Amino acid sequence: QLSADRCTWTDVRYRESGPVGVLNFSFPGGAMSTVQCRRLLEAYRFACTRPTSVLVLGGLRDFFSNGFHLNVIEAAADPAEESWANIHAMNDLVEALITTTDRLTVAALGGNAAAGGVMLALAADEVWCRDGAILNPHYTLLAVPNGH
Repeated sequence: QLSADRCTWTDVRYRESGPVGVLNFSFPGGAMSTVQCRRLLEAYRFACTRPTSVLVLGGLRDFFSNGFHLNVIEAAADPAEESWANIHAMNDLVEALITTTDRLTVAALGGNAAAGGVMLALAADEVWCRDGAILNPHYTLLAVPNGH
């Protein structure tokens, strides 16, 4: 884990201020690949081990999250399998927020959210949204194996 005051770029960063933990993430374009979802989930689980009473989850750029990373899916050797993996990785992240009961969770939307990103935000206890942010909860059809 990098120090919160270290002067370097990272796409996932955790810091604390008193009883509040802040888990920031910044994925280019707002899309979250399977690997990025899993890394964010790992950071979230770490944050939940900390002695805080509030955990704020938020993006640092123009996007909170646009859900699945369709470019990674399209470029995968097996797009259907990657779609399925990305869906499960996002669902695991959403489930982690929904099942957190030992602290208040807050989704802080400094920017737009779409598809799985909207669902991720709604999994928190509270959603704080910057004026002017656009939320688009619609999904497009994804090819998944075995018709799931």
